[in-house]
Amino acid sequence: MYGSQKKLGEQYAGIMVDTQRNWLKCRNGQCHLEAFAAEEGSNPYAVTTNLCIYRMDTELTAVLKLLPY
Repeated sequence: MYGSQKKLGEQYAGIMVDTQRNWLKCRNGQCHLEAFAAEEGSNPYAVTTNLCIYRMDTELTAVLKLLPY
């Protein structure tokens, strides 16, 4: 998409990487909050965390599919 505008493409890619890293921190924190009532390391904690990760990843995937790249 930015083949003729290398600098702009690099800027876009940098923003995307930073955004994804920050989103992962947010997702992991949110899922930790959702599983907080369960004992860490227990099956309920793992299930709650994994379901949260799946849900949030699915939601983000739908959003990313809308981006023009």
